[in-house]
Amino acid sequence: MAMRNACISCRFRKRKCDRAFPTCGRCEANFTECIYIPQKHCRAVQLAAQAPDIGYTGISLWPLFEPYPIPRRWYMPRLLQNFIDGLGVSQVPVHPGSMAWSLQTVWMQHALSDPCLFHATLFLGSSYSDMLRGERASSSITLFHQSEVLRLVGERLGHPVLGIDDCTIAAITPLASSAGFRGDRDAARIHQAGMRRMVELRGGHDKLGMGGLVAALLHMNSLVCRIAFNQDDYPSSGGKLTLPPSALEIRILNSLEDSPGHNIPVQSIRRIIQVAFNAKLQANSQVSPALDRDNISIPEDPINQCCYLAMTILLSIIQQPLHPSKSLNCLVHDLKSYLTLTDTQTWLRYLPEVYSWVCMIGAATTDKLEQRIWFYFRQASALRLASLQNGYFMDELWAHFEWLRERRSSRAGAGVDDQGWP
Repeated sequence: MAMRNACISCRFRKRKCDRAFPTCGRCEANFTECIYIPQKHCRAVQLAAQAPDIGYTGISLWPLFEPYPIPRRWYMPRLLQNFIDGLGVSQVPVHPGSMAWSLQTVWMQHALSDPCLFHATLFLGSSYSDMLRGERASSSITLFHQSEVLRLVGERLGHPVLGIDDCTIAAITPLASSAGFRGDRDAARIHQAGMRRMVELRGGHDKLGMGGLVAALLHMNSLVCRIAFNQDDYPSSGGKLTLPPSALEIRILNSLEDSPGHNIPVQSIRRIIQVAFNAKLQANSQVSPALDRDNISIPEDPINQCCYLAMTILLSIIQQPLHPSKSLNCLVHDLKSYLTLTDTQTWLRYLPEVYSWVCMIGAATTDKLEQRIWFYFRQASALRLASLQNGYFMDELWAHFEWLRERRSSRAGAGVDDQGWP
């Protein structure tokens, strides 16, 4: 019998694998899901292993993985590559243990042996192609693979094992996210309710597999639906946030301590985040906080300008407008305009947490569904770069959004107009 190849985790980390089955020693010690690629797919894995030590960075790899678990069609290799490209991280380091890495490896390994998850992968790849073409309506290929996912999920629901299998649950997540992006509330509710029930039957999120990927995708999916629709439809488990959340700002301030160069104005960004952090801490005070605004100047760098605008919006929501002549909608419009002038890859490579912080302020401020989705989608790749073992980042991001959204709504109910003051 041919000797088993090294597992995916050891290959990408370029470490020696003892090839123990079902879990090698290194994966067991690191509490990592151990996955072995069949012999017929090993050439593609060898190409991936030649990537730089900083991580897998989106090599045109998965079209080599054949045969597929369903009859081959001419467009499938292109859609598989679209799936990888759609993650938005092909030009930045992707480290083992991140969601992006798990989607490129663990997800794909399961998809190549599971027809339902494979159709879901093709659905995502085709949806990305539709977006690149600027089409609002889904193409016939997109609709076909969506219907195939629904058909296979329906067939599996009566099965005691396949009905709550990781691949089945994971296959539903892109359908629910797509419904959120389209603003289809009813479809999103149905998918969300179905996934919640499947997770209950599995015994909770901690019982889900794929190395934490399925649980993380469900978490991200819930975040999408909460942003897209009213909070009453997707209430947070913690109820109303009475105290301003500051964990996200603390995370960012700590990450900026040793931030690399590339002409990034780290100290200026740090001052901006510090002002926002102080304003949050004093938001519930009856006395207007004394902020160190003398050290805040309007920056010229587009990335710095985005941070400055985000801080300005946050202060305006807390009833401390730096520029009372500008309405919140106008500030959001400016923020969106400046974000389009920046290089996404620079954000992702050097300031991913700051990128999410900026975009979620824009999403929390606007009342337009299209703009909320735009801001979320803009920073989605930054979420995928986060480690699956650090689920707190998504919680911190949601608390940041929810608190700002509540402040915005409460001010509107109190008769505060769009310019940011009574």
